[in-house]
Amino acid sequence: MKVPGAAGFLPSSVQAPSPSDVWIFGTWNGHGYARVLHWNGRTWSSPPLPAGTSLIAALALSPANVWIADGPLGPDNGKTTMWHWNGASWRSSILGTDISGLAAAGPSDVWAVGMTVGSHDVRHPAAYRWNGHTWRYVSMPRPRIGTSPTVAVSSASTTWVALPLRGAGCSILKHHGRTWTKLRIASWAFPLCGDLAADGHGGLWDGPFAHWTGRAWAQLPILLPFANDRAATITDMIAVPRSSAMLLTGYIQRTRNSSAFDGLIAADGRLP
Repeated sequence: MKVPGAAGFLPSSVQAPSPSDVWIFGTWNGHGYARVLHWNGRTWSSPPLPAGTSLIAALALSPANVWIADGPLGPDNGKTTMWHWNGASWRSSILGTDISGLAAAGPSDVWAVGMTVGSHDVRHPAAYRWNGHTWRYVSMPRPRIGTSPTVAVSSASTTWVALPLRGAGCSILKHHGRTWTKLRIASWAFPLCGDLAADGHGGLWDGPFAHWTGRAWAQLPILLPFANDRAATITDMIAVPRSSAMLLTGYIQRTRNSSAFDGLIAADGRLP
């Protein structure tokens, strides 16, 4: 997928509220400068971001509703600046947790997940929910985790959170109504614990290779026919609503024997 102006761009995440509203977030030229590329159905552009944004996580709901979690993760921080774009300007608020993932069922139902870090580097998951006016803490199970959680939302009543457990393994929790349940996990898929993505049909992707259909896990390798034996890493994937397309972002080896990598933006299927 050719994107004008993407030379030197290293994408980390992709959002697609609709086939004519695609956002790709990442950094530019290997220097850590945050950048976003936006497709409006006709052309690509690079909208301005708040100065110094580090793009820990991003969520786009429409051209006038974009969230960015900004701030270095780690025990010395413990807070995240949440930036919100309303179509005209960026406004900020603070959450008292290191946020690592964002997902939403709608503009008044946004989830932010992350972790708290206590003494002796003990880490536990934490979740907040935006109701259209304010962020509210959501009670959830708090096992010890090793790295940052990720989140996906299938509907207003179904939210998934992946918890990379301390040591090894992964736990995927499903929030429905007011309760949490633990999703049964396929033994071949873990201890890997990838970024979560709703598949648009009530199921769930855990990274690019493990797919929960709603009844069973399926192991579906992502084929990159253009790779030509070059190493590739997928950083994010998303199903585009009202289309048959999946969008992928990541990195791909410049040549088979090269130590340099270029940004990867790929589409499986066609955008209308």
